[in-house]
Amino acid sequence: AGFGESEFMSAADETEAKLSKFEGPYFLGKELSLVDIMFAPFLERMAASLPYYKGLVFRGNPRWRNIERWFSAMEQRASFRGIQSDYYTHVHALPPQIGGCRFSGDYELFVNDIDGTAEDSWRVPLLEAGGVEPVRMADRNQKWARVTAAKALILGHQAVAKFATRALGESGRGVSAPFADPFRKSEPRMELHVDLALRIVSEAMLHGGEAAREHVKRMTEMSNLPRKETAECLMYLRDRIGVPRDMNFAQARQLRAYINLVVDAL
Repeated sequence: AGFGESEFMSAADETEAKLSKFEGPYFLGKELSLVDIMFAPFLERMAASLPYYKGLVFRGNPRWRNIERWFSAMEQRASFRGIQSDYYTHVHALPPQIGGCRFSGDYELFVNDIDGTAEDSWRVPLLEAGGVEPVRMADRNQKWARVTAAKALILGHQAVAKFATRALGESGRGVSAPFADPFRKSEPRMELHVDLALRIVSEAMLHGGEAAREHVKRMTEMSNLPRKETAECLMYLRDRIGVPRDMNFAQARQLRAYINLVVDAL
């Protein structure tokens, strides 16, 4: 309540009805059209922002089965998967774009899950299907997600390590997006330490499961890393993994969770 809920429900119900007119899964039937392309960014942002800011689950809601069928059909298209973001990226990028978002309703039910601060969010082991945000059917192979995320981290490790050290660097001029600080300086003295920590993260993702937990414990004990500063850098990086800029949601949730595994061991 308090955000034009009845008007939204009415608009969502109308959209649901339109999707049934031509027997779907798309707005004009079995073939993708310009209508779907026009609706895609709006429906995707609604799916992310409604549970976070209003406590209203949009995806998987039995009231809007045709909308969920539309999402499932879109997610089978490589062109859509390549540009699809995740809830975390959306909810933190949206306020600067539209002048702010206000919390209301039962938002507290889902904020921590989306922000990765709930006990079982961004933590190993991850639920295959996801939480309030569903993992696409095509991406539910967790081994594939772990290994490909590790590969991306390994290929870009020098740049990623340098970026992560900005947690300790000189701050620059602020911008409106909460996790964007393009003018912050990196901290060169920490780059080798963070690079080593990221190697532990990568190895853990390649191991997976309990073997990963044991590996992280053993390697962090042997590494002699500056624990507090290294953890700050890893958390800075974790909170700024963007989807799809850096990787897709399935990969990002693995990387975030395995970064947390190392942070907890430091």
